[in-house]
Amino acid sequence: LPGGGTLQAAVDAANPGDVLVLADGTYTVSGGSAVLTIASWAPTGLTIRAANPGQAVLDAQGVSGRRGVTISGGIVTIEDVEIMGGSEELGGGVRIQGGTATFNGCTIRNNQAADHGAHSSKGGGVVVEGGTAAFNSRIIRNNQAADTPGEGVSGGRVRAQRQSATSRNTQRQPGW
Repeated sequence: LPGGGTLQAAVDAANPGDVLVLADGTYTVSGGSAVLTIASWAPTGLTIRAANPGQAVLDAQGVSGRRGVTISGGIVTIEDVEIMGGSEELGGGVRIQGGTATFNGCTIRNNQAADHGAHSSKGGGVVVEGGTAAFNSRIIRNNQAADTPGEGVSGGRVRAQRQSATSRNTQRQPGW
């Protein structure tokens, strides 16, 4: 990857329309609270794609206060990537606060919206608080929200499109 060898450095150094191709492997948090952060100043039309579908994994490693992806602006497409191991109050796997995000062929699994006391937890897999999200040929499974509905996907302006599946997402009841 360009930009110093980390995924985040490559995203931060990207230009409008760039396509970042991720080699097979596991990408973890390298500072901050997300494996990948797309900020409002991110280049327009950025695409992040796995070289081989499902073989590039964004893993937050189940560490409390970390998630796979945070998007707060820009226009980004993420393709054929697996996002897992997030544990955050709002959007364990993915939190979209603004911008336009499209997920093609992605698997978002084994994340949790854990109740750390500041907010009610929602969106074990994905929470959309602002902006727009589209999911094409994706799988969202085995995600959990601690105390409110939206264990798979929570929030507004979400478009689930072609061949999308959501399964085995659960809401954990208080006291569990």
